[in-house]
Amino acid sequence: MGISELYSWLEAPWQSLQAHIAGDRIPHALLMQGPTGLGKLALAERFAHELLCSNPEDGPCGACHGCQLFEAGTHPDYQRIGPEEPGKAIKVDAIRKLISDLSLKPQYRGYRVFVIDQAELMNLSSANALLKTLEEPAEKTVLLLIASHPSRLPPTILSRCQKLVIRAPHRQESVRWLDEQRPGCAAEVLLSAACDSPLKALALADTDVAERRQRMFREFAGVARRQLDPVSVSEYWQGESLEECLEWILSWVSDMVRLAMVSVAPRLSNKDLETELTQFARKYPARDLMTFRNELLNHRQALAGQMNRQLLVEEVLIGWLNLARHSS
Repeated sequence: MGISELYSWLEAPWQSLQAHIAGDRIPHALLMQGPTGLGKLALAERFAHELLCSNPEDGPCGACHGCQLFEAGTHPDYQRIGPEEPGKAIKVDAIRKLISDLSLKPQYRGYRVFVIDQAELMNLSSANALLKTLEEPAEKTVLLLIASHPSRLPPTILSRCQKLVIRAPHRQESVRWLDEQRPGCAAEVLLSAACDSPLKALALADTDVAERRQRMFREFAGVARRQLDPVSVSEYWQGESLEECLEWILSWVSDMVRLAMVSVAPRLSNKDLETELTQFARKYPARDLMTFRNELLNHRQALAGQMNRQLLVEEVLIGWLNLARHSS
């Protein structure tokens, strides 16, 4: 099954990659960027597989020696690196090993392909180490960088990569795909919990994410209504994924901004929370909501560094309470 048949929203980027191959214009460094949960890694691996195939035709043949090695995970001209632990930095030693391997000639007569997953998690030393390789690429060598937050990459890295933007599908397409994968699932709620990422939504189908999200929204709303103390709520949330918490809050506040800015009903990421979100949007000035959203974006950026995570949650909730106070 082709990648675009598996994930229909990848049809356009897949055709773009096919055009590179058809025109013999394979970029030496390609940044695949887009939100999490869209299959960027699967797309990169499919592209790598085709580049390493001896007889590709709109995809790898699956029968040649190169395909057999790739599918077995033993192709000597393919390598993938990423963070050793979820959310941790990609260390400079991993990049240095990759650079050392790049200096070797291909063991077969085709390309050598290297994938850097979650490339935005390279620390400064790692990014600097990679820079010279991007400036002086080896022949028949392809670097595929995958990033959900490309703005976290240094400008020097960004400027030396071609870009392939992977966009989230329309909500209706995602709902249809989820219903095909898991008939009867609460597709709309799962997509809201997954911030419109269909693969993440599918992974959440057998979890209590819907209940957790509803509880956290009630607590978030309780802080604004001065029914709950922000420090106490931050302690409740210590067992939760802070990344997930911030994405949900950012999604809620972004919907409030949409509701506050337009007179007609906008497309919301959290349709199931529309009544409560509308109440907040009517209560708070759009300018204040936009300022708070920008603060949330800064907090999300800060997660990549070393910081007191509980303190960050407290700052978010206190900022939300202050917004309510200023709007009273």
